[in-house]
Amino acid sequence: MRNLLLALTFAAALCAPARADEPCPAPSRSLDDIVATISAAPDCARAYAVMNACLFTASGDVALAKAVEDVCEPRFLDRLSSRERRVYASETARCRNRYERQEGSMYVSFAATCEAGVAVDYAKRYGK
Repeated sequence: MRNLLLALTFAAALCAPARADEPCPAPSRSLDDIVATISAAPDCARAYAVMNACLFTASGDVALAKAVEDVCEPRFLDRLSSRERRVYASETARCRNRYERQEGSMYVSFAATCEAGVAVDYAKRYGK
């Protein structure tokens, strides 16, 4: 129980600063409006910032993270070697594996947010 409380405190600490940076810029808090705002972002970093500002900390964040990946991946995927693609896939799988035994939709959010973060990192390293 103590480890769970520590993990939740740590996760909340990681999420809180990202959410506090700016209010959600989407026209409403509807999932469709937020996804559209992320998709319209001019670059990967902005898409990720919008996602973080609009997180639900629930399973709906999977769609937000997917929108970020859709913005970021075209900027780097075609530049990766087959080895680098395997490493990318491994890193995103590590995000899912980290939370796979946890119950609750917030852990689905954590995994999805982690995967989007990996895409952002790769866009910075390998992007156009």
